[in-house]
Amino acid sequence: AGDVSVSDTNYRFDVARTSAEAGMRWRLAIGPTKHRIALSASGYRDRLNRGLVNSAITSLTNLYDPVQLPPQSIADPVSVPKVSSTYLTGLSLVDTVSTRDESLQLTAGFRYQRIRSDNFSPEGVVIEHYDAGALAPLLGIVFKPNQAVSLYAHRIDGLSKGDVAPTSAANAGEVMAPYRSTQYEAGVRLARRDLEATISAFLISRPVGVLNGAHFGADGEQRNRGLELGVQHELLRGVRVNAGAMWLDATISGSPTLSGKTPVGVPSWQLNLGAEWDVRQIPGLTLLTAVASNGAQYVDAANTQQVPSWTRWDLGMRYRVSGTRYPATVRLAVRNVLGRRGWAAVDAYGGLAQADPRVALVSVTASF
Repeated sequence: AGDVSVSDTNYRFDVARTSAEAGMRWRLAIGPTKHRIALSASGYRDRLNRGLVNSAITSLTNLYDPVQLPPQSIADPVSVPKVSSTYLTGLSLVDTVSTRDESLQLTAGFRYQRIRSDNFSPEGVVIEHYDAGALAPLLGIVFKPNQAVSLYAHRIDGLSKGDVAPTSAANAGEVMAPYRSTQYEAGVRLARRDLEATISAFLISRPVGVLNGAHFGADGEQRNRGLELGVQHELLRGVRVNAGAMWLDATISGSPTLSGKTPVGVPSWQLNLGAEWDVRQIPGLTLLTAVASNGAQYVDAANTQQVPSWTRWDLGMRYRVSGTRYPATVRLAVRNVLGRRGWAAVDAYGGLAQADPRVALVSVTASF
């Protein structure tokens, strides 16, 4: 197990990204209600140029018993042609209406998003064009029976670029319409002077591109149902703990071959536990520790391979330097204290990310 072939490629990238956002907010009172209105517009543009030269040499090695491969000399790409360009624009309007004491809040609004994308051939000819927009609503409610407790529920819709039919499909190259994802969430939040806690249940659904026979279409659906818990508490003066947990049931439906399967790279649970201690004897010094744990993740759509669950322990400290002209904060962190080896994550395309090795990080932040 673990045998792989390696072929090197010399890449050159030229990436340009531009974004802008502008907005306005109003506060007004109408009769027994208060209104908070927000209007915003946003734009994003990116351009990707890429050139590459593939090596003519293919080497064999093993992931778990790697072989030292000889260095290669690969020529630089002669040109770096444009590969793709994307334009995203959005406009949103949201109004939050509340009673005078804010014990009841209702939120309603919309967001219009437009996605334009072009893919280019090496000669600069547009080979795939995509230009579509859609309107997505936002609805929410918050009820506060008292100052410490909030009951809430909301629905949020979002848009993302649709998939492109693969070369194996009869409609290869066809671009799907924008994918609309819908999220429902309901929960309870407790906020006191030394304790904050939240428990919520959620349901997220989004289309998934699947092959039905020889035709590729957005006929599948990924549905994520879960429960999330978060707690922050000051146990003693200067001693704080925070914990979080999420349980997730993710499934695919609408596919002849993948219905009932778990999406690639989605763990069924995640756990986090952290603590901070302000050292009284050394003013400004805080010691930190954290443990993160993640469930197993499938590597392939058929759910035949997976990376195992993992746990990582981190340590750190934070020191605030005061009494000087320029206040500063020094941070030191050691990630993966026990040096655990293995895989940390799987992306949607089955790519694996290795766990970080034991590493020390130092940073300084100063105010001028």
